[in-house]
Amino acid sequence: MDDTAIPRQLSFIIFHELTCRYLIPIVDCEFKPRSQDYDGEWRNWNSDSTLDSAMDFPPYEYNPPADIASVYYPYLGCYSSRNLSVLSEHMKIIRNTSIGVVAVSWCPLDEKGFPTDLFRSILDSALKNDLRIAIHFQECGQSKNMLQFAAQVQKIINNFGNHSALHRILHKGANLPIFYIYASDNDFPNQYRSILHQHGNMSIRGTMYDGVFLGLLTNYEQLRSFKLAQFDGFYTYYGSNGLSYGSSWKNWQNLAKYAQNNGLLFSPSVAPGFSDTSVKFWNSYQEKHRRNGRYYEVAWRAAIATSPRMISITSFNDWRGGTQIEPATPQKSQHYIYRDYSPYDHYFYTNLTKYWLTIFTKKLIRT
Repeated sequence: MDDTAIPRQLSFIIFHELTCRYLIPIVDCEFKPRSQDYDGEWRNWNSDSTLDSAMDFPPYEYNPPADIASVYYPYLGCYSSRNLSVLSEHMKIIRNTSIGVVAVSWCPLDEKGFPTDLFRSILDSALKNDLRIAIHFQECGQSKNMLQFAAQVQKIINNFGNHSALHRILHKGANLPIFYIYASDNDFPNQYRSILHQHGNMSIRGTMYDGVFLGLLTNYEQLRSFKLAQFDGFYTYYGSNGLSYGSSWKNWQNLAKYAQNNGLLFSPSVAPGFSDTSVKFWNSYQEKHRRNGRYYEVAWRAAIATSPRMISITSFNDWRGGTQIEPATPQKSQHYIYRDYSPYDHYFYTNLTKYWLTIFTKKLIRT
């Protein structure tokens, strides 16, 4: 076996964190980027800081393409999430890192928001680049109505379940698709019990709509809820070490042990850094500087030390959150000098990702 290749069953995931926010237009939501050239309007790149602004900070309106809502500037410029040539380029970049699976963010809204043609294009593009697609259910507009959530899962399987690019893993004797569920509500695991528990009144377990469901873990108390609701596991998502119990590297060994003892999957999430001060001016206390890749490397070491079956990366292109590994370029506006990856080149973080993927893979093969 080529020890630089990622076996599909190891299920290495990278989060296209801003898929609904801008990379892939799963639905028409406020965070999806548009470009003036391609769409006739700007969106996301010109996010108003008042979206999340504290009362004592004045609002600020960005003016793309020179002035954008990010502390970094994309090498591909202020692209449109509707531009499938950009999607194709992203898939090529991701494939060149040796990553095998892309988790696409999905906002379950309403009937007319179901993107059959678009999502099939995403799957087709992934397949051309030997990538697989998992689903990352986002909170934007997400209803807590479990009937609506179950309907979204059913539509995904009915429309795309036979597509070769839909990622599946062998889990508990079945070949099942992976679904990540992001929610900020501490009690959200219990809300899914009716669907995920084998005796739930709307249970999809053992049906054609069954899957591997991983929930976002933010605090220790959720662990028992994940088990009782019969989630298949949990992931940590956030790129800021210490932001939550789950995102704190020092807790990953304990989380891995709990998962192993209770038959759950654990996916620690690594990030190259974190800085969302372009839209949350007051949030600098949570900022994690990249330190020329050292922050990323410490995260990787902490994740690999837990011997996980899967690791998630937050993110490929969350420019607002400053967690992207997508190539960036030096740039400045009238009021701001953007950060970049100096003294390294545009592809520093995709190359660093490939390096640590190789180490992760070698360890998995040995074990």
